[in-house]
Amino acid sequence: MNLLATIKNKLKKDFILEISLKGDIPEENEKISIPFIKNKEKITVFDLENIFESIDATSVKAVLFNISSLNIGLSRANLIRENIFNLSQKGIETHIYLENPGNIEYFIASAANKIYMPKWSTLNLIGLSSQTFFLKNFFEKIYVEPEIEGKGNYKSAAELFTRNGMSKYNREMINSLLDHNFDLIKEKISGSKNFDLKLVQKIFDEGPYLADDAKDKGLIDEICYYSDIKTNMCEAFSEKIAFINERKLLKSINLKNRFISLYYKFFNKKKIVGVVTVNGMITDGTSKSGKGYMKTAGATSVIKNLKKAEENKNVAAILVRVLSPGGSALGSDLIRSEIERICAKKPVVISMSDVAASGGYMLSLSADKIFADEFTLTGSIGVVAGKFNVSKLMDFLEINHETIGRGKNASLYSALKSFTTKEKETFNIQIDKMYENFVELTSQCRNLGIKSVEKAAQGRVWSGSKAKELQIIDETGSLKNAVEYIKNKIGIDDEKAPVYKFYRNKIDLSMLGKSLAINYEVLFEVASLFSKEKVLALMPFFIRFK
Repeated sequence: MNLLATIKNKLKKDFILEISLKGDIPEENEKISIPFIKNKEKITVFDLENIFESIDATSVKAVLFNISSLNIGLSRANLIRENIFNLSQKGIETHIYLENPGNIEYFIASAANKIYMPKWSTLNLIGLSSQTFFLKNFFEKIYVEPEIEGKGNYKSAAELFTRNGMSKYNREMINSLLDHNFDLIKEKISGSKNFDLKLVQKIFDEGPYLADDAKDKGLIDEICYYSDIKTNMCEAFSEKIAFINERKLLKSINLKNRFISLYYKFFNKKKIVGVVTVNGMITDGTSKSGKGYMKTAGATSVIKNLKKAEENKNVAAILVRVLSPGGSALGSDLIRSEIERICAKKPVVISMSDVAASGGYMLSLSADKIFADEFTLTGSIGVVAGKFNVSKLMDFLEINHETIGRGKNASLYSALKSFTTKEKETFNIQIDKMYENFVELTSQCRNLGIKSVEKAAQGRVWSGSKAKELQIIDETGSLKNAVEYIKNKIGIDDEKAPVYKFYRNKIDLSMLGKSLAINYEVLFEVASLFSKEKVLALMPFFIRFK
Protein backbone atom coordinates (compact mmCIF):
# COMPACT_ATOMS: atom_id res chain seq x y z
CA MET A 1 0.00 0.00 0.00
CA ASN A 2 1.49 3.39 -0.97
CA LEU A 3 1.90 6.28 1.46
CA LEU A 4 -1.04 8.35 0.16
CA ALA A 5 -3.39 5.37 0.48
CA THR A 6 -2.18 4.88 4.08
CA ILE A 7 -3.00 8.50 4.91
CA LYS A 8 -6.44 8.18 3.35
CA ASN A 9 -7.23 4.97 5.24
CA LYS A 10 -6.47 6.62 8.57
CA LEU A 11 -9.91 8.17 8.26
CA LYS A 12 -12.82 5.95 9.24
CA LYS A 13 -14.56 4.21 6.34
CA ASP A 14 -17.89 5.72 7.33
CA PHE A 15 -18.01 8.96 9.28
CA ILE A 16 -19.94 12.18 9.82
CA LEU A 17 -17.98 15.36 9.20
CA GLU A 18 -18.42 18.21 11.70
CA ILE A 19 -17.68 21.75 10.54
CA SER A 20 -17.74 24.64 13.01
CA LEU A 21 -18.01 28.16 11.57
CA LYS A 22 -17.90 31.20 13.83
CA GLY A 23 -16.77 34.81 13.46
CA ASP A 24 -14.54 35.66 10.54
CA ILE A 25 -13.64 33.18 7.82
CA PRO A 26 -10.49 34.81 6.47
CA GLU A 27 -9.08 34.59 2.97
CA GLU A 28 -5.70 33.72 4.44
CA ASN A 29 -3.87 33.06 7.70
CA GLU A 30 -0.78 35.16 8.26
CA LYS A 31 2.51 33.65 9.34
CA ILE A 32 3.80 34.76 12.73
CA SER A 33 7.47 35.65 12.88
CA ILE A 34 7.89 35.75 16.66
CA PRO A 35 10.01 32.86 18.00
CA PHE A 36 8.26 30.32 20.26
CA ILE A 37 4.83 31.86 19.64
CA LYS A 38 2.37 30.05 17.40
CA ASN A 39 -0.81 31.78 16.28
CA LYS A 40 -3.98 29.71 16.28
CA GLU A 41 -5.01 29.64 12.65
CA LYS A 42 -8.63 29.98 11.63
CA ILE A 43 -10.32 27.92 8.97
CA THR A 44 -9.95 29.94 5.76
CA VAL A 45 -12.03 30.18 2.61
CA PHE A 46 -9.47 28.01 0.82
CA ASP A 47 -9.54 25.45 3.65
CA LEU A 48 -13.30 25.13 3.21
CA GLU A 49 -12.91 24.72 -0.55
CA ASN A 50 -10.36 21.95 0.03
CA ILE A 51 -12.64 20.24 2.53
CA PHE A 52 -15.71 20.39 0.28
CA GLU A 53 -13.64 19.20 -2.69
CA SER A 54 -12.33 16.22 -0.73
CA ILE A 55 -15.76 15.01 0.41
CA ASP A 56 -16.31 13.24 -2.90
CA ALA A 57 -13.30 11.02 -2.29
CA THR A 58 -14.15 10.07 1.29
CA SER A 59 -16.88 8.05 2.97
CA VAL A 60 -18.74 11.01 4.45
CA LYS A 61 -22.29 9.97 5.25
CA ALA A 62 -23.40 13.42 6.36
CA VAL A 63 -22.03 16.86 7.20
CA LEU A 64 -23.06 18.59 10.42
CA PHE A 65 -22.44 22.34 10.58
CA ASN A 66 -22.35 24.38 13.79
CA ILE A 67 -22.78 28.01 12.71
CA SER A 68 -22.92 31.11 14.90
CA SER A 69 -22.12 34.85 14.79
CA LEU A 70 -20.49 34.93 11.37
CA ASN A 71 -18.59 38.09 10.42
CA ILE A 72 -18.47 37.71 6.66
CA GLY A 73 -20.07 39.34 3.63
CA LEU A 74 -22.63 37.96 1.24
CA SER A 75 -20.07 36.77 -1.31
CA ARG A 76 -18.30 34.47 1.15
CA ALA A 77 -21.67 33.39 2.53
CA ASN A 78 -22.82 32.49 -0.98
CA LEU A 79 -19.64 30.48 -1.54
CA ILE A 80 -20.37 28.35 1.55
CA ARG A 81 -24.05 28.08 0.65
CA GLU A 82 -23.33 26.83 -2.87
CA ASN A 83 -21.02 24.14 -1.51
CA ILE A 84 -23.70 22.99 0.96
CA PHE A 85 -26.25 22.89 -1.85
CA ASN A 86 -23.84 20.85 -4.02
CA LEU A 87 -23.38 18.31 -1.21
CA SER A 88 -27.14 17.86 -0.97
CA GLN A 89 -27.32 17.40 -4.73
CA LYS A 90 -24.74 14.61 -4.48
CA GLY A 91 -26.87 12.78 -1.93
CA ILE A 92 -24.78 13.73 1.13
CA GLU A 93 -27.02 14.80 4.00
CA THR A 94 -26.40 18.31 5.33
CA HIS A 95 -27.52 19.36 8.80
CA ILE A 96 -27.05 22.86 10.23
CA TYR A 97 -27.27 23.93 13.87
CA LEU A 98 -27.78 27.68 14.41
CA GLU A 99 -27.47 29.83 17.54
CA ASN A 100 -29.08 33.29 17.30
CA PRO A 101 -28.72 33.39 13.52
CA GLY A 102 -29.15 36.51 11.42
CA ASN A 103 -29.60 37.06 7.70
CA ILE A 104 -26.16 35.71 6.72
CA GLU A 105 -26.38 32.56 8.85
CA TYR A 106 -29.90 31.67 7.71
CA PHE A 107 -29.07 32.43 4.08
CA ILE A 108 -26.32 29.78 4.30
CA ALA A 109 -28.46 27.32 6.26
CA SER A 110 -31.40 27.50 3.84
CA ALA A 111 -29.47 25.27 1.41
CA ALA A 112 -29.24 22.40 3.93
CA ASN A 113 -31.46 19.34 4.29
CA LYS A 114 -32.25 20.13 7.93
CA ILE A 115 -31.94 23.20 10.14
CA TYR A 116 -31.91 23.15 13.96
CA MET A 117 -32.05 25.83 16.67
CA PRO A 118 -31.98 25.63 20.48
CA LYS A 119 -35.06 26.62 22.49
CA TRP A 120 -33.97 30.09 23.63
CA SER A 121 -32.49 31.19 20.33
CA THR A 122 -33.86 33.92 18.08
CA LEU A 123 -33.91 33.88 14.28
CA ASN A 124 -33.09 37.47 13.28
CA LEU A 125 -34.35 37.21 9.73
CA ILE A 126 -35.23 40.87 9.28
CA GLY A 127 -33.96 42.00 5.88
CA LEU A 128 -30.99 44.11 4.77
CA SER A 129 -30.02 47.61 5.78
CA SER A 130 -27.14 49.90 4.92
CA GLN A 131 -25.58 52.22 7.46
CA THR A 132 -23.52 55.12 6.17
CA PHE A 133 -21.80 57.56 8.51
CA PHE A 134 -21.31 61.29 7.93
CA LEU A 135 -18.72 63.25 9.91
CA LYS A 136 -19.10 66.84 8.71
CA ASN A 137 -20.56 68.13 12.01
CA PHE A 138 -17.95 66.20 14.00
CA PHE A 139 -15.10 67.85 12.08
CA GLU A 140 -16.72 71.25 12.57
CA LYS A 141 -16.75 70.65 16.32
CA ILE A 142 -13.01 69.93 16.33
CA TYR A 143 -12.28 72.82 13.92
CA VAL A 144 -11.07 70.60 11.08
CA GLU A 145 -12.17 71.34 7.52
CA PRO A 146 -12.03 68.37 5.11
CA GLU A 147 -11.31 69.73 1.61
CA ILE A 148 -11.95 66.43 -0.13
CA GLU A 149 -13.70 65.74 -3.40
CA GLY A 150 -14.64 62.64 -5.36
CA LYS A 151 -14.44 62.54 -9.15
CA GLY A 152 -17.53 60.79 -10.44
CA ASN A 153 -21.11 61.43 -9.39
CA TYR A 154 -21.24 58.22 -7.34
CA LYS A 155 -17.77 58.52 -5.78
CA SER A 156 -19.29 59.00 -2.37
CA ALA A 157 -16.28 58.20 -0.18
CA ALA A 158 -15.75 61.97 0.15
CA GLU A 159 -19.28 62.35 1.56
CA LEU A 160 -18.14 60.65 4.74
CA PHE A 161 -16.18 63.81 5.58
CA THR A 162 -18.02 66.58 3.73
CA ARG A 163 -21.78 65.98 4.08
CA ASN A 164 -24.42 65.45 6.75
CA GLY A 165 -26.43 63.04 4.60
CA MET A 166 -26.49 61.11 1.33
CA SER A 167 -26.36 62.73 -2.07
CA LYS A 168 -29.05 61.60 -4.52
CA TYR A 169 -26.41 59.58 -6.40
CA ASN A 170 -25.19 57.79 -3.29
CA ARG A 171 -28.79 57.03 -2.28
CA GLU A 172 -29.55 55.69 -5.76
CA MET A 173 -26.45 53.45 -5.69
CA ILE A 174 -27.13 52.01 -2.23
CA ASN A 175 -30.80 51.41 -3.01
CA SER A 176 -29.79 49.60 -6.19
CA LEU A 177 -27.33 47.36 -4.30
CA LEU A 178 -29.87 46.62 -1.57
CA ASP A 179 -32.54 45.77 -4.15
CA HIS A 180 -30.20 43.41 -5.98
CA ASN A 181 -28.93 41.63 -2.89
CA PHE A 182 -32.32 41.37 -1.19
CA ASP A 183 -34.02 40.05 -4.33
CA LEU A 184 -31.26 37.49 -4.86
CA ILE A 185 -31.38 36.31 -1.24
CA LYS A 186 -35.16 35.93 -1.39
CA GLU A 187 -34.91 34.07 -4.68
CA LYS A 188 -32.33 31.60 -3.33
CA ILE A 189 -34.24 30.98 -0.08
CA SER A 190 -37.46 30.55 -2.08
CA GLY A 191 -35.83 27.94 -4.29
CA SER A 192 -34.24 25.97 -1.43
CA LYS A 193 -37.20 26.02 0.94
CA ASN A 194 -39.86 25.74 -1.79
CA PHE A 195 -41.52 28.93 -0.56
CA ASP A 196 -43.41 31.38 -2.76
CA LEU A 197 -41.46 34.65 -3.21
CA LYS A 198 -44.31 36.65 -1.67
CA LEU A 199 -44.16 34.39 1.38
CA VAL A 200 -40.41 34.95 1.69
CA GLN A 201 -40.99 38.72 1.61
CA LYS A 202 -43.63 38.36 4.32
CA ILE A 203 -41.26 36.25 6.43
CA PHE A 204 -38.65 39.00 6.34
CA ASP A 205 -41.21 41.69 7.08
CA GLU A 206 -42.54 39.86 10.15
CA GLY A 207 -39.19 38.83 11.67
CA PRO A 208 -37.44 38.23 14.01
CA TYR A 209 -38.70 34.86 15.29
CA LEU A 210 -38.31 32.83 18.44
CA ALA A 211 -37.43 29.17 17.87
CA ASP A 212 -41.06 27.98 18.25
CA ASP A 213 -42.32 30.52 15.71
CA ALA A 214 -39.49 29.69 13.30
CA LYS A 215 -40.47 26.02 13.42
CA ASP A 216 -44.18 26.75 12.99
CA LYS A 217 -43.44 28.74 9.84
CA GLY A 218 -41.25 25.96 8.43
CA LEU A 219 -38.07 28.03 8.64
CA ILE A 220 -36.33 25.40 10.78
CA ASP A 221 -36.94 21.66 11.21
CA GLU A 222 -36.27 20.94 14.87
CA ILE A 223 -35.74 22.67 18.21
CA CYS A 224 -32.91 20.94 20.04
CA TYR A 225 -29.34 21.24 21.29
CA TYR A 226 -26.21 20.30 19.37
CA SER A 227 -25.62 17.17 21.44
CA ASP A 228 -29.18 16.00 20.64
CA ILE A 229 -28.47 16.21 16.91
CA LYS A 230 -25.37 14.03 17.28
CA THR A 231 -27.29 11.45 19.31
CA ASN A 232 -30.08 11.32 16.71
CA MET A 233 -27.60 11.02 13.85
CA CYS A 234 -25.88 8.10 15.57
CA GLU A 235 -29.22 6.33 15.86
CA ALA A 236 -30.06 7.03 12.22
CA PHE A 237 -26.76 5.82 10.76
CA SER A 238 -25.07 3.55 13.28
CA GLU A 239 -24.16 3.82 16.92
CA LYS A 240 -20.54 3.13 16.01
CA ILE A 241 -20.28 5.82 13.34
CA ALA A 242 -17.46 8.27 14.00
CA PHE A 243 -17.62 12.08 14.06
CA ILE A 244 -14.54 13.74 12.55
CA ASN A 245 -14.10 17.52 12.77
CA GLU A 246 -12.94 19.72 9.92
CA ARG A 247 -9.46 20.25 11.35
CA LYS A 248 -8.66 16.53 11.42
CA LEU A 249 -9.81 16.10 7.85
CA LEU A 250 -7.90 19.22 6.81
CA LYS A 251 -4.69 17.86 8.34
CA SER A 252 -5.04 14.76 6.22
CA ILE A 253 -5.72 16.84 3.09
CA ASN A 254 -2.75 19.14 3.76
CA LEU A 255 -0.41 16.21 4.40
CA LYS A 256 -1.52 14.60 1.16
CA ASN A 257 -0.96 17.88 -0.70
CA ARG A 258 2.55 18.22 0.74
CA PHE A 259 3.51 14.85 -0.71
CA ILE A 260 1.96 15.76 -4.05
CA SER A 261 3.89 19.06 -4.02
CA LEU A 262 7.14 17.19 -3.38
CA TYR A 263 6.30 14.82 -6.23
CA TYR A 264 5.69 17.77 -8.57
CA LYS A 265 8.92 19.41 -7.48
CA PHE A 266 11.01 16.23 -7.82
CA PHE A 267 9.68 15.45 -11.30
CA ASN A 268 9.53 19.15 -12.32
CA LYS A 269 5.81 19.08 -13.03
CA LYS A 270 4.14 22.48 -13.35
CA LYS A 271 0.84 21.70 -11.65
CA ILE A 272 0.77 23.90 -8.52
CA VAL A 273 -1.56 26.92 -8.20
CA GLY A 274 0.11 29.83 -6.43
CA VAL A 275 -2.24 31.87 -4.25
CA VAL A 276 -1.71 35.55 -3.40
CA THR A 277 -4.28 37.55 -1.45
CA VAL A 278 -4.95 41.28 -1.54
CA ASN A 279 -6.76 41.66 1.76
CA GLY A 280 -7.66 45.04 3.24
CA MET A 281 -7.13 48.68 2.35
CA ILE A 282 -4.41 49.12 -0.28
CA THR A 283 -1.40 51.18 0.75
CA ASP A 284 2.16 51.65 -0.37
CA GLY A 285 4.87 49.81 1.57
CA THR A 286 4.29 46.64 3.56
CA SER A 287 1.02 45.02 4.63
CA LYS A 288 -0.24 45.39 8.19
CA SER A 289 -2.33 43.03 10.25
CA GLY A 290 -5.65 44.08 11.73
CA LYS A 291 -9.39 43.54 11.76
CA GLY A 292 -11.68 44.44 8.89
CA TYR A 293 -10.46 47.43 6.89
CA MET A 294 -7.77 48.17 9.49
CA LYS A 295 -5.93 45.35 7.76
CA THR A 296 -3.88 46.78 4.90
CA ALA A 297 -2.53 45.26 1.71
CA GLY A 298 0.79 46.98 1.10
CA ALA A 299 1.83 47.11 -2.55
CA THR A 300 5.41 46.15 -1.66
CA SER A 301 4.24 43.03 0.20
CA VAL A 302 1.75 41.97 -2.49
CA ILE A 303 4.29 42.43 -5.30
CA LYS A 304 6.88 40.47 -3.35
CA ASN A 305 4.43 37.56 -3.00
CA LEU A 306 3.54 37.74 -6.71
CA LYS A 307 7.22 37.57 -7.67
CA LYS A 308 7.79 34.55 -5.44
CA ALA A 309 4.88 32.77 -7.14
CA GLU A 310 6.20 33.76 -10.54
CA GLU A 311 9.71 32.47 -9.79
CA ASN A 312 8.50 29.08 -8.52
CA LYS A 313 8.95 26.78 -11.53
CA ASN A 314 6.30 24.36 -10.25
CA VAL A 315 3.64 27.08 -10.03
CA ALA A 316 1.71 26.85 -13.30
CA ALA A 317 -0.76 29.66 -12.60
CA ILE A 318 -1.42 32.31 -9.97
CA LEU A 319 -4.78 32.89 -8.32
CA VAL A 320 -5.17 36.36 -6.79
CA ARG A 321 -7.99 36.56 -4.26
CA VAL A 322 -9.12 40.17 -3.69
CA LEU A 323 -11.00 41.47 -0.65
CA SER A 324 -10.40 45.21 -0.72
CA PRO A 325 -12.29 48.54 -0.96
CA GLY A 326 -9.23 50.08 -2.63
CA GLY A 327 -7.03 52.80 -1.20
CA SER A 328 -3.80 54.05 -2.72
CA ALA A 329 -4.21 54.62 -6.47
CA LEU A 330 -0.46 54.32 -6.92
CA GLY A 331 -0.23 51.11 -4.89
CA SER A 332 -3.16 49.61 -6.81
CA ASP A 333 -1.60 50.39 -10.17
CA LEU A 334 1.80 49.04 -9.12
CA ILE A 335 0.16 45.71 -8.26
CA ARG A 336 -1.78 45.79 -11.56
CA SER A 337 1.41 46.45 -13.51
CA GLU A 338 3.14 43.50 -11.82
CA ILE A 339 0.22 41.23 -12.68
CA GLU A 340 0.40 42.42 -16.29
CA ARG A 341 4.12 41.58 -16.45
CA ILE A 342 3.63 38.11 -14.96
CA CYS A 343 0.73 37.33 -17.33
CA ALA A 344 3.25 37.22 -20.17
CA LYS A 345 4.87 34.20 -18.44
CA LYS A 346 2.03 32.36 -16.69
CA PRO A 347 -1.73 32.82 -16.20
CA VAL A 348 -2.97 35.13 -13.44
CA VAL A 349 -6.65 34.85 -12.51
CA ILE A 350 -8.57 37.18 -10.18
CA SER A 351 -11.23 35.88 -7.80
CA MET A 352 -13.16 38.69 -6.09
CA SER A 353 -14.51 38.15 -2.58
CA ASP A 354 -17.08 40.34 -0.75
CA VAL A 355 -15.55 43.60 -1.99
CA ALA A 356 -13.08 44.31 -4.79
CA ALA A 357 -13.78 47.91 -5.70
CA SER A 358 -11.97 51.04 -6.77
CA GLY A 359 -8.26 50.24 -6.27
CA GLY A 360 -9.29 46.63 -5.66
CA TYR A 361 -10.88 46.68 -9.10
CA MET A 362 -8.03 48.60 -10.72
CA LEU A 363 -5.38 46.04 -9.73
CA SER A 364 -7.52 43.28 -11.29
CA LEU A 365 -7.69 44.84 -14.75
CA SER A 366 -4.59 43.21 -16.27
CA ALA A 367 -5.32 39.63 -15.21
CA ASP A 368 -6.13 36.89 -17.73
CA LYS A 369 -9.60 36.48 -16.26
CA ILE A 370 -11.69 38.25 -13.62
CA PHE A 371 -14.28 36.28 -11.62
CA ALA A 372 -16.66 37.98 -9.19
CA ASP A 373 -19.45 36.47 -7.13
CA GLU A 374 -22.93 37.74 -7.95
CA PHE A 375 -22.93 39.46 -4.53
CA THR A 376 -19.43 40.99 -4.88
CA LEU A 377 -19.24 44.79 -4.60
CA THR A 378 -16.99 45.89 -7.45
CA GLY A 379 -16.34 48.68 -9.94
CA SER A 380 -16.24 52.11 -8.28
CA ILE A 381 -14.18 53.46 -11.18
CA GLY A 382 -13.35 56.88 -9.84
CA VAL A 383 -10.98 58.75 -7.54
CA VAL A 384 -11.20 60.74 -4.34
CA ALA A 385 -8.69 63.38 -3.32
CA GLY A 386 -8.08 66.23 -0.91
CA LYS A 387 -6.65 67.23 2.42
CA PHE A 388 -7.69 68.04 5.99
CA ASN A 389 -7.34 71.74 6.79
CA VAL A 390 -6.52 72.13 10.51
CA SER A 391 -5.78 75.88 10.51
CA LYS A 392 -8.89 76.69 12.62
CA LEU A 393 -7.93 73.98 15.09
CA MET A 394 -4.46 75.53 15.38
CA ASP A 395 -6.05 78.93 16.06
CA PHE A 396 -8.40 77.45 18.66
CA LEU A 397 -5.48 75.77 20.42
CA GLU A 398 -3.48 79.02 20.09
CA ILE A 399 -0.70 77.25 18.24
CA ASN A 400 1.15 79.71 16.02
CA HIS A 401 2.77 78.60 12.78
CA GLU A 402 4.70 80.17 9.91
CA THR A 403 5.33 78.75 6.45
CA ILE A 404 8.20 79.73 4.15
CA GLY A 405 8.28 78.27 0.65
CA ARG A 406 9.51 78.60 -2.90
CA GLY A 407 7.13 78.09 -5.81
CA LYS A 408 3.55 79.27 -6.27
CA ASN A 409 2.09 75.91 -5.27
CA ALA A 410 4.60 74.96 -2.58
CA SER A 411 1.86 74.94 0.08
CA LEU A 412 -0.75 73.25 -2.08
CA TYR A 413 -1.09 70.24 0.21
CA SER A 414 -0.44 72.03 3.49
CA ALA A 415 -2.89 71.11 6.23
CA LEU A 416 -2.36 74.54 7.77
CA LYS A 417 -4.31 76.49 5.15
CA SER A 418 -7.27 76.27 2.77
CA PHE A 419 -6.89 75.90 -0.96
CA THR A 420 -6.68 79.23 -2.75
CA THR A 421 -8.82 79.66 -5.86
CA LYS A 422 -5.78 79.03 -8.08
CA GLU A 423 -4.69 76.00 -6.03
CA LYS A 424 -8.19 74.55 -6.21
CA GLU A 425 -8.08 74.94 -9.98
CA THR A 426 -4.74 73.13 -10.16
CA PHE A 427 -5.98 70.43 -7.82
CA ASN A 428 -9.18 69.83 -9.82
CA ILE A 429 -7.16 69.46 -13.02
CA GLN A 430 -5.11 66.77 -11.26
CA ILE A 431 -8.23 64.92 -10.08
CA ASP A 432 -9.82 65.10 -13.54
CA LYS A 433 -6.69 63.69 -15.16
CA MET A 434 -6.43 60.82 -12.67
CA TYR A 435 -10.07 59.95 -13.29
CA GLU A 436 -9.52 60.03 -17.06
CA ASN A 437 -6.50 57.74 -16.60
CA PHE A 438 -8.62 55.23 -14.66
CA VAL A 439 -11.31 55.26 -17.35
CA GLU A 440 -8.74 54.93 -20.16
CA LEU A 441 -6.96 52.09 -18.35
CA THR A 442 -10.27 50.25 -17.94
CA SER A 443 -11.08 50.88 -21.60
CA GLN A 444 -7.75 49.40 -22.74
CA CYS A 445 -7.72 46.41 -20.40
CA ARG A 446 -11.38 45.49 -20.93
CA ASN A 447 -11.37 46.29 -24.67
CA LEU A 448 -14.33 48.62 -24.25
CA GLY A 449 -15.05 52.02 -25.72
CA ILE A 450 -14.72 55.07 -23.48
CA LYS A 451 -18.50 55.63 -23.61
CA SER A 452 -19.13 52.06 -22.44
CA VAL A 453 -16.70 52.48 -19.55
CA GLU A 454 -18.28 55.82 -18.57
CA LYS A 455 -21.63 54.02 -18.17
CA ALA A 456 -19.96 51.78 -15.59
CA ALA A 457 -17.73 54.47 -14.09
CA GLN A 458 -18.55 57.73 -12.27
CA GLY A 459 -17.38 56.04 -9.07
CA ARG A 460 -20.41 53.76 -8.94
CA VAL A 461 -20.25 50.46 -7.03
CA TRP A 462 -21.92 47.53 -8.78
CA SER A 463 -22.91 44.01 -7.83
CA GLY A 464 -20.99 41.23 -9.53
CA SER A 465 -24.08 40.38 -11.58
CA LYS A 466 -24.39 43.93 -12.96
CA ALA A 467 -20.62 44.19 -13.47
CA LYS A 468 -20.84 41.18 -15.80
CA GLU A 469 -23.61 42.88 -17.79
CA LEU A 470 -21.45 46.00 -18.08
CA GLN A 471 -18.48 43.83 -19.17
CA ILE A 472 -16.15 45.20 -16.51
CA ILE A 473 -15.56 41.63 -15.27
CA ASP A 474 -15.42 38.38 -17.26
CA GLU A 475 -17.53 35.92 -15.29
CA THR A 476 -19.84 35.74 -12.30
CA GLY A 477 -18.72 32.79 -10.24
CA SER A 478 -17.29 31.73 -6.91
CA LEU A 479 -13.75 30.79 -5.98
CA LYS A 480 -14.58 27.28 -7.22
CA ASN A 481 -15.34 28.61 -10.72
CA ALA A 482 -12.05 30.50 -10.84
CA VAL A 483 -10.19 27.35 -9.78
CA GLU A 484 -11.99 25.27 -12.42
CA TYR A 485 -10.90 27.77 -15.07
CA ILE A 486 -7.29 27.51 -13.90
CA LYS A 487 -7.42 23.70 -13.84
CA ASN A 488 -8.59 23.69 -17.44
CA LYS A 489 -5.94 26.24 -18.37
CA ILE A 490 -3.00 24.27 -16.95
CA GLY A 491 -4.30 20.78 -17.65
CA ILE A 492 -5.43 19.41 -14.28
CA ASP A 493 -8.08 16.67 -14.52
CA ASP A 494 -11.60 17.79 -13.57
CA GLU A 495 -11.93 15.18 -10.82
CA LYS A 496 -8.66 16.19 -9.14
CA ALA A 497 -8.33 19.02 -6.66
CA PRO A 498 -5.44 21.41 -7.34
CA VAL A 499 -2.52 21.75 -4.95
CA TYR A 500 -2.15 25.30 -3.66
CA LYS A 501 1.03 27.12 -2.67
CA PHE A 502 0.16 30.11 -0.48
CA TYR A 503 2.33 33.21 -0.46
CA ARG A 504 1.44 34.91 2.81
CA ASN A 505 2.48 37.92 4.83
CA LYS A 506 4.24 37.59 8.15
CA ILE A 507 3.07 39.18 11.41
CA ASP A 508 5.77 40.94 13.42
CA LEU A 509 5.65 42.52 16.87
CA SER A 510 4.76 45.94 15.49
CA MET A 511 1.58 44.53 13.92
CA LEU A 512 0.13 42.85 17.00
CA GLY A 513 -1.25 46.04 18.49
CA LYS A 514 -3.08 46.83 15.25
CA SER A 515 -4.88 43.50 15.35
CA LEU A 516 -6.65 44.65 18.51
CA ALA A 517 -7.72 47.97 16.98
CA ILE A 518 -11.36 48.92 17.30
CA ASN A 519 -13.43 49.85 14.27
CA TYR A 520 -13.34 53.65 14.56
CA GLU A 521 -9.56 53.62 14.06
CA VAL A 522 -10.16 52.97 10.38
CA LEU A 523 -10.96 56.69 10.12
CA PHE A 524 -7.42 57.54 11.13
CA GLU A 525 -6.06 55.05 8.62
CA VAL A 526 -7.98 56.85 5.87
CA ALA A 527 -6.85 60.23 7.17
CA SER A 528 -3.23 59.06 7.10
CA LEU A 529 -3.69 57.88 3.51
CA PHE A 530 -4.77 61.37 2.50
CA SER A 531 -1.67 62.82 4.16
CA LYS A 532 0.63 60.44 2.26
CA GLU A 533 -1.06 60.35 -1.13
CA LYS A 534 -3.38 63.01 -2.45
CA VAL A 535 -5.41 60.96 -4.96
CA LEU A 536 -6.99 57.69 -3.84
CA ALA A 537 -8.98 54.95 -5.51
CA LEU A 538 -11.29 54.21 -2.58
CA MET A 539 -14.92 53.10 -2.50
CA PRO A 540 -17.51 54.40 0.06
CA PHE A 541 -16.34 51.69 2.42
CA PHE A 542 -18.64 52.47 5.32
CA ILE A 543 -21.54 50.70 3.59
CA ARG A 544 -22.54 47.87 5.90
CA PHE A 545 -25.12 45.27 4.90
CA LYS A 546 -26.73 43.93 8.07
